[in-house]
Amino acid sequence: MKPLFLCLYLYFLLACPSLQAQDKQIIDSLKKRLTIQIHDTTRTLVYHQISRAYRHSKFDSAFSYAQKGLTLAQKIGFKKGIAANTNSFGTIELNKGNYLVALKYALEALKINEQLQDKAEIANTQNNIGEVYRLLRNYEKALQYYHEALKVNKEINYPLGIAINLNNIGETYTAQGKYTEALTYLNESLDICKTLKDKRRIALRLNNIGEIYEKQNQNTKAKQCFEEALNLFEQINNYLYQSVTLCNLANLSLKEGAPNITIAENAYQIALKMKAKREITHALKVIVAIHEKDKKYELAYQEYKKLNQYKDSMNIEEVDKQTKQLQYDYEITKKEKEILGLEHKQEMQVTYTIAFGIGILLLVILIFVQYFRNQNEKKNQQLLTEKNREIISRQEELIAQKDVIDEQKKDLEKAYQRMLCNETVLEKSIQKLRVSEASIKSSIKSAYVIQQAILPHHEKLDELLNDYFYLYLPKDIVSGDFWWVNEVEGKTFIATVDCTGHGVSGAFMTMIGNTLLDKTIRLRGIHNPAEVLEIMHEEVQIVLSQKENQNNNGMDMSVICLESMSKDEILVTFAGAKQTIYYTDTENKAQIFELKGTRKAIGGIQNESISFENQTITLKKGSWIYTGTDGLPDQNNVQRKRLGEKRLKELILQYHHQPAEIQKEAFEQALYAHMSQTEQRDDILWVGFRL
Repeated sequence: MKPLFLCLYLYFLLACPSLQAQDKQIIDSLKKRLTIQIHDTTRTLVYHQISRAYRHSKFDSAFSYAQKGLTLAQKIGFKKGIAANTNSFGTIELNKGNYLVALKYALEALKINEQLQDKAEIANTQNNIGEVYRLLRNYEKALQYYHEALKVNKEINYPLGIAINLNNIGETYTAQGKYTEALTYLNESLDICKTLKDKRRIALRLNNIGEIYEKQNQNTKAKQCFEEALNLFEQINNYLYQSVTLCNLANLSLKEGAPNITIAENAYQIALKMKAKREITHALKVIVAIHEKDKKYELAYQEYKKLNQYKDSMNIEEVDKQTKQLQYDYEITKKEKEILGLEHKQEMQVTYTIAFGIGILLLVILIFVQYFRNQNEKKNQQLLTEKNREIISRQEELIAQKDVIDEQKKDLEKAYQRMLCNETVLEKSIQKLRVSEASIKSSIKSAYVIQQAILPHHEKLDELLNDYFYLYLPKDIVSGDFWWVNEVEGKTFIATVDCTGHGVSGAFMTMIGNTLLDKTIRLRGIHNPAEVLEIMHEEVQIVLSQKENQNNNGMDMSVICLESMSKDEILVTFAGAKQTIYYTDTENKAQIFELKGTRKAIGGIQNESISFENQTITLKKGSWIYTGTDGLPDQNNVQRKRLGEKRLKELILQYHHQPAEIQKEAFEQALYAHMSQTEQRDDILWVGFRL
């Protein structure tokens, strides 16, 4: 087989879907081909193909073979081999999370492929550039390159390329929250991959579709897609996407309330072994969330520090700035080549015109030499003079154009130098901000651990409450809401407190409130809920010197006292400061009752003629009581409509006969469905317990 034919045959194999699988037999076959005598052009493309086969499982091996292919291609001046192996470097760096390096290689490969007018590789490289921009969240630029690549692949009727472009467009729409459009493109891509029997890409599409189902809270469909994808990735030994899919399954388990730390740690270990920064970051985020869910705050904090290290190495804003410079350099180089090509073309046109004119003149002179010698010599001299003037004029125009280009280059160089100076100043400022941010984060984390310590522990709750649940969702890391549970002289006290503000300022108020509750009920022995509120009001005013400085901070609060009256009956005494409690009655299960607190807050400037009042009821054992802060009913949706007390009563009526865990899940699902695509506006605390 001739060397050139071998080269073209192997290059055709690069586009064949059967070689895209991570199959050891195919890699061994390619390596065996290197042991026989083949043309160097073919050898560069074999190196490239082995690199592609390793690009999702062994980054070091992929890089090594691409380096061999590039070195050989440069040595023999084989541009197709240079472009192919340069593009391989871009794909490897993209999978490792080094976006700027990936873009640099992709732009280099695109220049060469455009010179070669290789449509298939132009489309492939455009697709890789689109991937970089998508991961940098520049979705408009990403879609531009994906659609350009899709147009070329449709022109050359390349099904695999079309499937890849459709998938990437679908992923971009997913990132933009356009789930309907995303599913259309992803399902079309999945159908093509099934026709091609390409296991790796079938699995990729299933994983991407599963992510959309998860975002739409269709968890059963999402889990089915993830498990099918994982099975296919394991069959073909695709370690990179095993990590991605395991991470998705771990995140789904967290969302369903049964977090699986083993799956998340498996995802992290695979990503760490692959040195894939993006996948390491995703896995660490899920691990931190699971540890926080399980109240393992020390472990969560340790993993959080690892996560920050990887976040710092993937500063997207900084990378985005550099990608714009790379793109600009590429466009400038392209324009300069176009100008030089135009100048060359114009010079050739002038040369051809002069030659043609001289030929015509010579022909005329040969015919009329005897009769018009003197006249023709004069005319010929005049024509030559005019042509010389035209040539000189054209040369002057070209020199002027070159001077303009030189000036533009100088201006660009000055602008670039100024940009480097600005970058240095900016980098120093960023470093200072990072140090300050790390200090603030460390302080807030410490405050978080302290605040968690004052909340009721599970052991105490299990001891004092029969069956219970609670939602505790701070808007920020620390919260302005807290609750207090204790037993004093045979009576059980439950208090839910909403302090002014949230975040750090609210957290300070919770420490004051918790201390005053302990002092009033446990140390001073005040067991009357209304009297507890009155004393809390006075103490807050004193602690914050509110009468002197007009400080109006305070808190809303419910205080509930439970006292056993007989074997089956509990005496409930309630006093509220701008809070309401809801309760059920075992003898009337079809109705929800409520007790509203006094319209007066704790602390601040209040109408002192209003006093807190007790409300007393006797309930059978088995009845439920619900209380909490206003963060839950006041949460808005995308139409800025509150969840509201009516919806809370409906949920209580529908689920109060169910166990505590089911009730908690129902309240959580109702909240997340209501606040979809919106931010949490306040701290949320909601408590339910069975007598």
